[in-house]
Amino acid sequence: MIKSLAVVKYVRPRVLVATQNQKTILSSTLKMRLYSNNGESSTVTPEMLSKAHKMDARLRQQQNELPVIPLSNNEEDSMRRKRLIYRSKQRGLLEVDLLLGSWASQRVPSMTREEVLAYEALLLKESPDLLAMLLGKMEAPADIAASAGNLLEELKEFTASGPFGGSGPSKYAEAKKKHNLT
Repeated sequence: MIKSLAVVKYVRPRVLVATQNQKTILSSTLKMRLYSNNGESSTVTPEMLSKAHKMDARLRQQQNELPVIPLSNNEEDSMRRKRLIYRSKQRGLLEVDLLLGSWASQRVPSMTREEVLAYEALLLKESPDLLAMLLGKMEAPADIAASAGNLLEELKEFTASGPFGGSGPSKYAEAKKKHNLT
């Protein structure tokens, strides 16, 4: 008899386990086995599944009843700006990470609310498209040009100024360290 469940492990099954009551069907390639603290094991029974579903429902209900502490406008704005800086630094393409990340860490804290919203819309574009727009190889779509035109021009100027003074692994490493890019 299992006294307390500690770990759930998955092993290859010999039998498909299914309970119609809970509409739960475990995969035919996996069979769940529960292991107790003392190493004894038992196959999953319908009673165990029923008990687990009830406990899960109770815990979800308790979680949903937890009070939500509303954020002040300043806290929400601060979180949004931090998120924008992070998203600028973690784009996926090294060049875009360096350009947007270094520019955002300098510029985002002083942006107006409208500029923040426009920059958010700009960050929704794919990294290769953003890089092409910054290098002037692609025209900005009409929606971006209308909402973030000034920011895009500012970013183009920043890119054209050669903010890293050249290329090469040492310059990239130096820029990443200077602008706190990971």
